[in-house]
Amino acid sequence: MALLPLIRLFPLYAGDGWLPSYLVSDIGIVHLHFQLPEFLRSSRRQKNGAAEEANRVLKRILIVEDNELHLRLLNDLLKVHGYEILKTEYGQEAVKLARDNSPDLILMDIKLPDLSGLEVTRLLKQDDQTKCIPIIAVTAFAMRGDEGKALESGCDGYISKPIMIPSFLHTVQRFLSP
Repeated sequence: MALLPLIRLFPLYAGDGWLPSYLVSDIGIVHLHFQLPEFLRSSRRQKNGAAEEANRVLKRILIVEDNELHLRLLNDLLKVHGYEILKTEYGQEAVKLARDNSPDLILMDIKLPDLSGLEVTRLLKQDDQTKCIPIIAVTAFAMRGDEGKALESGCDGYISKPIMIPSFLHTVQRFLSP
């Protein structure tokens, strides 16, 4: 694999766990012998403090994401922080899961195999049973106007990929706080 110029650096998640000596962006993987001790220490401090208290009663998050690596990353990251996770890669299934399980938050990718995440959001916001569930668009669509489209469709927040882990966790916590 050719090394590409690195624009953003992110910890790589390979399904079995974090690979702290690799960083990844959406354009390629670069081996840098980079360690994540400060991130892990700060996560432990948060987990032992306010975050643990806030999550004592498990908050349920529905992740709607068709990219397997992104799905596993979000799933494991949120589980480590004490959230109960529901997940799907399909829009139609997301609507059913939301109706049947009443999650506290939905993380919605925009590009899904069956329906657009924007269309799924519209369906959920039109349904009396699901309209109050906050939905955050978590998407690689980061061009001018994409955030506006997501918010117009009914999303309550917007996070562009690749995610910045501390900012992502802060946003999730903000939507789940009473």
